[in-house]
Amino acid sequence: MYRYKGKIKRLKNNKRFIAIVITLAVAALILSSVLAYFISSSPPPRDDETLEYYVRQLEDQAKGYEENLKSAEDNVNLLTRTAETFYQLGFYYSLMSEPEKSISSYEKAVDYYGKALEKEPDNVDIHFLRAVSAYSSGDDGLAEEELKRALELDPKHAWSHYYYGVLLYYSKNNSKEAIAHWEKVVELNPEGEEALVEQAKSLIALAEEEMNKENDTEDEDGPKPGENTAGDE
Repeated sequence: MYRYKGKIKRLKNNKRFIAIVITLAVAALILSSVLAYFISSSPPPRDDETLEYYVRQLEDQAKGYEENLKSAEDNVNLLTRTAETFYQLGFYYSLMSEPEKSISSYEKAVDYYGKALEKEPDNVDIHFLRAVSAYSSGDDGLAEEELKRALELDPKHAWSHYYYGVLLYYSKNNSKEAIAHWEKVVELNPEGEEALVEQAKSLIALAEEEMNKENDTEDEDGPKPGENTAGDE
């Protein structure tokens, strides 16, 4: 319980982040055919009975994958599918308000993506997916490390630019650099990723609006016209 305390607190304090990012992040996990079902046009299920059904299905799937890995531990496809399944479990556990299980599942996703990268260290998509899982688990440092590596391998990886901007904005309060990454997404304008580009534009507008408000507040708090800022003589 105690090892998750700080991470659980952050999860509770990042509702806004989760609402914006999780839909796109899950959509990015297209390596698994299972996820094609979950990212349909319908929103994620919210009623307890449906959530519990999905979780049972995913738990069984995860067990099956882990059993298969005992005899195929070098199978990168199987490693990534296992990681994706645990990521999905983390997502649905969060909807069920089970933060410990959610974080534990995200951490398992991180581990399996890490094992896949041992076999394919230059796989940009796996670096990105590991970053998504790491951030979801509360590990900002690893998430940033993986995003940097992904962009080193492919400076035009739009998803990594998008997500790096999110991390900088919501976790590091660095609006300027975040905007730069989102502007790169708009510049790249990847084919078939119209929703990603539009989301980046929306986040740019949001960040710029908040920066302007902060500047206005600083101006209001500054010295008034005619005031002697050097002190009375």
